[in-house]
Amino acid sequence: MSRYLETSVYSLDSNSIFDVALKFERLAIQEMNKQPEYLFQGEDLTNNREGFKFKMQFDKLFSLMQEFYVKIRGVNTRLNDNLNAEIEQEFINLVDKTTPKLKDKINTSLTSWIKNFEPAVVASGTKKNLDKISQRITFQFNNKQMDNLEKYIRLKDIVGPVIEGKTSVQFDPLSTENSTLFQEVQEKYEYHLDLLKKAVIVELQDEPKIKTRADTQSAVYLTRYEGSSANVLRDVIITSNNMVEDINLKRALLQEALKLDDRMVTSITKDNKMIMEYVKDLKDFNEINKNYKEPFEKAAENLIKIDGFVKELNN
Repeated sequence: MSRYLETSVYSLDSNSIFDVALKFERLAIQEMNKQPEYLFQGEDLTNNREGFKFKMQFDKLFSLMQEFYVKIRGVNTRLNDNLNAEIEQEFINLVDKTTPKLKDKINTSLTSWIKNFEPAVVASGTKKNLDKISQRITFQFNNKQMDNLEKYIRLKDIVGPVIEGKTSVQFDPLSTENSTLFQEVQEKYEYHLDLLKKAVIVELQDEPKIKTRADTQSAVYLTRYEGSSANVLRDVIITSNNMVEDINLKRALLQEALKLDDRMVTSITKDNKMIMEYVKDLKDFNEINKNYKEPFEKAAENLIKIDGFVKELNN
């Protein structure tokens, strides 16, 4: 009996096994054709169970990526904080070490400078003396005979005491017509002092001993912190692998199931956008390139595939 002819066989008695199989296959197809909500695989598109399962997986993936992002950012911030703390401490040490060497010169310069101020500063000549302070700030900042550290110390210890009212030159900006000018001079002093400090810090950033101390602290920190980050990234890969596999096997089914609930599509789309922002931000982190390059690239590959699927949900 030809397997291309209609048959009514229901047993193997005097019939080919192929004829029997063909008959039941045709019966199954005919039955499925009666129900348009069924796919040819026999999956019910009106059942959003698969959609809920996918949403749960996606929520887990989002939480993992968020945790990994926070951990890596935390590591990166901590490493920068370690280096900045070392530089700040070295700056303080340099100022403390250098200031005594300049003490006599600073005292002589301060004494000589104060003699040039008008007597009874508060009562008269306020603007004139404030102009002198402003000029001194500019002179001290631009003095080419000194390095930035000495400029910083001399500005702080010569102009600073006058600004802060610690010398015989006394200003009362609240009771003088020149209060605005006094504030401007004070701001100019603080601005130039900060610029000089930053200039010294830039010079310290390349100091090998500072980098060594910062790296030592960072290594201790990473022994406690890096392991958990690696575990989270491993879970990201496992979860995203499972999701990509589901998408490859049941793409149409998942799309139809998810679209039965607009809230799920909206939630997934929103969280997916955040995940892709995490990927974009993390890929340029030194910590990623140094310690997680290959696993992160694998995770990113999966996330890009999931991103494509999510975008299809909104088409």
